[in-house]
Amino acid sequence: MLPTIPEIPLHPRAACTLLRSLSPSHLRQAQQLHAHTTISGDSLRHPLLVNHLISFYSRSGYPFLSSLVFSSALTKTHISYTSLASAFASNGLPHLSLSLFRTIHSLRLPLDDRALPIFAKACASAADARLGRCVHSLACRTGFSSNVFVGSSLVDMYAKSGHLFDARRLFDEMPVRNVVSWGGLIHGYSLSGETEMGLRLFREAVRDRGVDVRGRYVA
Repeated sequence: MLPTIPEIPLHPRAACTLLRSLSPSHLRQAQQLHAHTTISGDSLRHPLLVNHLISFYSRSGYPFLSSLVFSSALTKTHISYTSLASAFASNGLPHLSLSLFRTIHSLRLPLDDRALPIFAKACASAADARLGRCVHSLACRTGFSSNVFVGSSLVDMYAKSGHLFDARRLFDEMPVRNVVSWGGLIHGYSLSGETEMGLRLFREAVRDRGVDVRGRYVA
């Protein structure tokens, strides 16, 4: 049964809970909720609700509606910027995501272990290794380069951009690796024609390390 949007004023946290309960097929209900909170002013001034609206429209495949929510917000936090960047990156618009990266950087807003992988992914999709190095540099300066999710996204970015030396060096320096770091490097070797090296790394991942990369990349 679909949630009913109440006619009475709704607390922003309750609106967030309702948004989390809606699937992408419930776009009409989400838009009703959005309209309800716009009339009350909550969708303009409450950062948590702004972020939930951005995320809902993103996972529903409407990143420009996410952008509309962001533009209308009276208060924009670094999380709001990150949420919109994720919306663009997840919907095939990496250049718009990277434009936000430049804005965040110019505003000196903080970038954390959630934001950095988003921008590394966008750099990989846009084949922009130059900006990817900027993301890597920021990760080092902020102390997140040793984070497994940040490091893995950077390995994947370098590998997909054809910079296998940088990908391998970063991979070897990682204290902990996951399926993304292993799979990204294996895929990079395969794309560059170094299939023997890719197969060797694949065998090491599966046999010696117990990492199952078979569901992610098939050489």
